[in-house]
Amino acid sequence: MSLRSADGGAATGQTAGHTTPQTGAAGAGPAAGGQEAQSFLGRQPLGLLFSAPYVIYVLAVLAFPLCYAVYISFHDYFFTAPRVKVDRPFVGLENYITVLTDPAVQRSFANIGVFLVINVPLTVGLSLVLANALNRVTKLRTFFRVSYYVPYVTASVAVVGVWLFLFQQDGLVNELLGPLAPDPRGW
Repeated sequence: MSLRSADGGAATGQTAGHTTPQTGAAGAGPAAGGQEAQSFLGRQPLGLLFSAPYVIYVLAVLAFPLCYAVYISFHDYFFTAPRVKVDRPFVGLENYITVLTDPAVQRSFANIGVFLVINVPLTVGLSLVLANALNRVTKLRTFFRVSYYVPYVTASVAVVGVWLFLFQQDGLVNELLGPLAPDPRGW
């Protein structure tokens, strides 16, 4: 099915919601720029509009600081007062060599390695053994499930209790604010 313009000629070829613009004899017409824009923006350009704030956020908060940190790592860089110009010469990999040859850093990497070698296999293995053992128990299954989740529940209840204690009318926050809180009240 094709739609016809007011003068009776075919404006565009439309079939089942699909539009194919008509071009001139040379194959270039006013619709050529629209096709390029649509191929760049895709079939749903509104999605790009909705995702633009997140992309800007990622670039501003994550990508720019990461790139700047990499730039700083290759220079003899130190922070100064605002608008103070100092030389920050390019040092290449010298900063990385300095850090990796530092005995404290090497000891830290060794500690992390020991922790990973010991902690990860033990944690995963013990978790699998306990989960398998608890799954086979039939009589006290509910008791074990409750005893497993009680620490998680009580931890959040304890946090709520601490916040209530801090922010009540005669709580620690109002005591610390003192005269800055002219109308001490429960938060």
